[in-house]
Amino acid sequence: MPPDRVVRHLRTPSIDKLKARVASLNCYASHEVDDGTPAASLLAIAPGTTETSSSSARSASSRSSRSATGHMRQSDGHLALPSHPRGVPHLRGRSGTAPETMAPAPEPLVRSVLAKLGECADGEPTDADDMPGWYEIRPTRFGVRSETYLADHRKVPSAGAIFRCVAVQLFTSDDLAEDFAMRPGCVAHDMLCANRETELFILNILLPGPPALSLVHVFERTPVAQRAPISEHAHRLYDHFVAAEPAWRDRRLKILANCTGGPLAIRTAVPSRPAVIGNKMPLRWHRHERSLEVVLDVAFSSVAAPVWRLMRGVTRKVVLDLALIIEAKEDEQLPEQVLGCMQWHKPNIADAQPAPPLRNSSGPGSDRPRSAGSV
Repeated sequence: MPPDRVVRHLRTPSIDKLKARVASLNCYASHEVDDGTPAASLLAIAPGTTETSSSSARSASSRSSRSATGHMRQSDGHLALPSHPRGVPHLRGRSGTAPETMAPAPEPLVRSVLAKLGECADGEPTDADDMPGWYEIRPTRFGVRSETYLADHRKVPSAGAIFRCVAVQLFTSDDLAEDFAMRPGCVAHDMLCANRETELFILNILLPGPPALSLVHVFERTPVAQRAPISEHAHRLYDHFVAAEPAWRDRRLKILANCTGGPLAIRTAVPSRPAVIGNKMPLRWHRHERSLEVVLDVAFSSVAAPVWRLMRGVTRKVVLDLALIIEAKEDEQLPEQVLGCMQWHKPNIADAQPAPPLRNSSGPGSDRPRSAGSV
């Protein structure tokens, strides 16, 4: 081979040619949309929603975030993705397949209400076996301390309930949302604002994630005109319960769960006996003018946390009766009555939406419920 041809083969490309080559390969680095529609991996993610689990989507999203520095971030937290006149190139993921086109993210549902499927009789529901949601159930399903319990330890079906369940909501939150009576857009807040006579008890069960969930049960107190004479002592006990110190409430609030449907491992793991919640986990309370919220943080319970780990992936198979009871320890407080009860029926935790923001104070002329303090 002639020496001049050898030299020509060994000659390295000029820096200008290298730059031109790199530019031709990365010419779409800042133009990842086609006519204003984001690609799947570059879709702007609204606050509170979760990212796709696809590895190609994650890698493309990280590349776009690195290329879009500062000038591509709007004030609302979304990426400002300019369109390109020649359209989106056929980008390839690690697997060699083109990323799928993804529809724009839906607007968050503020209320995030689980469907009420009706009122469930003493038998198991048969009309909506596969529908996710919750049932209103009769308090007679649960055994409570009888009028003579202190003498013979006999239990009887509850004759009534102080509250009835009116709504169940499921929210996601990075900071474990609480105090839903002060969150506009939530059922509890809206009910308190709509009716000055409404009194609510809110059970907020915090479920560890990711993502962390707040399962909010809203119970409405029976109006005075509709209370049966047999329930008067139970309502007096509840009034004392609300006015008492948090430590006293911790020692008196009991939970009773009965798993009637689901995998055998879960039905076996769920305790069927009533338990004083404050003995199993720390409780937090939020008391306002016409509402009381108790917060159960499952992550701190050595019993509930393992059960939730078993249940989290199969909630669409679980049917669970749940009741709250204020423990009676004196003759004038007996017989016990259920504070509130309901049934989870195969809930779909994928329906959870971001919790609305908290508003602590009420301005002049506001319809928000007044706060009596949180403890």
